[in-house]
Amino acid sequence: MQQRIGFILISALLMVGFTRPSIDEVIYQDEQEKTQFPAPVQQETLPDLSLIKRLIGDRDTIEAVVSTPIDDLFQVTAGAQVYYLSRDGRYMLQGDLLDLKQYKNLTETQRDQARLAVINRLNLSDLIIYPAVGQTRYTVTVFSDVDCPYCQMLFEQIDDFLKLGIELRFAAFPRTGIDSRSYYKSVSVWCAPDRKTTLLRAGRGLKHEKYSCESPVKESYDIGVKAGITGTPSFVFSDGFLISGFVSPENLMTMLQTHFSNK
Repeated sequence: MQQRIGFILISALLMVGFTRPSIDEVIYQDEQEKTQFPAPVQQETLPDLSLIKRLIGDRDTIEAVVSTPIDDLFQVTAGAQVYYLSRDGRYMLQGDLLDLKQYKNLTETQRDQARLAVINRLNLSDLIIYPAVGQTRYTVTVFSDVDCPYCQMLFEQIDDFLKLGIELRFAAFPRTGIDSRSYYKSVSVWCAPDRKTTLLRAGRGLKHEKYSCESPVKESYDIGVKAGITGTPSFVFSDGFLISGFVSPENLMTMLQTHFSNK
């Protein structure tokens, strides 16, 4: 019975949502003290990282280790992944760290920041950009696959996104991997003299000329994997927040407005 009550309480909190902390810092406060989170860790107080390095292998590089509001529990960031590690390095947790007193998800902002740092490795010249019509209200990076049926829905409605003031920046993410049929289709698009027109034709299932060159598709795919992209289309907001799966233009605009109004 107690387990069921606990499950219902956590589910209710997740459904209601947590007030997102600021990008710069998250403050955890109790009745006695105020502790900054995340807080830097001195070299001599770092947890043992040997086991977690063995676990993640070559997939990611550990980029940050910070303390948490919980004694002897550390936050470890690798790529866009956020882990929690005991001081001795033996125990690891994956998931969200929730402040039930402040109704805050302390992990979400850290994960978004880590994802944004990875995505910022993309060169702007390697993205296919469709500017907003009129004033640009939001900029969204879209990881897409030319063979994805839900991406085709996006390309069919792309003008509606742009008319709402949303600039879309497309990064190649052939979801079947490198050297697949989708990969070479993406290479052809990114090698085309007119990428924007070719991507629209390919994304809508229309015929187009085939091209070959040294393309950024593999690098874009690798960055997407490190950023935690697992399917297409995936929308990444300008602060690193991720939405996976197709979203209609109107719903995406609502999500953007709600998301940034809570900051």
